[in-house]
Amino acid sequence: MLILNDDSRDIKSILSKVQSIEIFKNGKTKKLQLKEQAFDLTLSAIIGKFEGALIQPAFGVSLDNETREELKRGEWIKLNFNSTLTLNELPFEALLFRLENECYGLNLIREHQGKLNGRCIYLSFDNAINLSEILKNS
Repeated sequence: MLILNDDSRDIKSILSKVQSIEIFKNGKTKKLQLKEQAFDLTLSAIIGKFEGALIQPAFGVSLDNETREELKRGEWIKLNFNSTLTLNELPFEALLFRLENECYGLNLIREHQGKLNGRCIYLSFDNAINLSEILKNS
């Protein structure tokens, strides 16, 4: 298990460890693998959007069944890692988030041991960002 520095304010330390990306659009899934051009473009777009985000404790909690139902609607991105990471004492093997047109922060839903259960990790942005733009090149 890799434990990241809980005092870290740089989301890049987490994103540099992504091994694959899953894109969910209205119930359909597309998987991007490491070293594919679409993977590189998508991850670069995510890093650009998350630049300067503050990692903060979240009050949000995910319930596995409800989250899996939500994945059937809208656009989502799931970042998969090849080992268990821990941030703010919260373990995960994947992080999931919904793409929104305008937000000042978002909950990263943790997948741990195959379940999308438990407390989220919150990212706070200085200004409103448009996460939907991430997929314009994928």
